[in-house]
Amino acid sequence: MLSDLILDSTHPHVVYVTNRHGVFRSEDGGLTWEARSAGLTNINIRALAMSAVDSDVLYVGPMGRDCFVRSIGDCHGTPCRWLSRNPCEAYPESGMM
Repeated sequence: MLSDLILDSTHPHVVYVTNRHGVFRSEDGGLTWEARSAGLTNINIRALAMSAVDSDVLYVGPMGRDCFVRSIGDCHGTPCRWLSRNPCEAYPESGMM
């Protein structure tokens, strides 16, 4: 079951989804998927948001945990880590929380 889904407004075939297994990205409109959850272990992600200022920046809101943020643009060819945000702040440009 999906907990959240977002579309990349600058790249129409790029889709992100979350479920109890993590964050996933599709670059072909959902035909194939790649995990984007490095560093997000044993958490139940409930919310996903993309920065309105920079579509390379994603925010996730796990159930009962800190918020996490990462820049997809820094991850070319390498696993990208999520950075913890404590406490869960409001991110006005993303509309999250």
